[in-house]
This record gives sequence, C-alpha cells and structure tokens, in this order.
Amino acid sequence: MESPMTHLMFVLYCFALTVALSVGAYLRRLAQWKARSRGLSPPPGPPGLPLVGNLFDMPKFNLRLAYRDLCREYGEWWLLRLFTPLC
Repeated sequence: MESPMTHLMFVLYCFALTVALSVGAYLRRLAQWKARSRGLSPPPGPPGLPLVGNLFDMPKFNLRLAYRDLCREYGEWWLLRLFTPLC
C-alpha cells in the first residue's frame, strides 16, 4: 500500500514538470517571435496595460462603429494586444 506522502510527492512532481514545460514552451515561442519580427516595430494601436494589454479597450457594443473609429485614429492596420508579456 502506498503512503499518502508518496502520492503527494508524485502530484508535486507532476505539477513542477507541467510548470517547467509550460515556461519552456512560452520562452521558446517568445524567442521564435523575436527572431521572426527582426526588431520591426508593431503596427500602431492604443496603449495598453502590462499583462492584460488592451483587454479593457476592446469594444463591447456597436463593434462596427468602434472599429471604424479605430481605423480613423490608427489607420487601416492597427493592433490590440491581449495578455502581453512584460518584455
């Protein structure tokens, strides 16, 4: 019969492994994105907050009018960021 401590250690190991793999995958995707963008600046758009980006700037009603206003302010191509990293 297994002790509860063995089960707890297995759960903690699985959790640590999942976190490590997730962070590794995130860092790899970030490196790939930086290599693809080659330091080019992103399209214009409204300034956002750290981590959540433009989550609170997303239009909720009258989407057509809201996006039309964004096009008038920032041009044909613009960028809304969601859940952006700090770097």
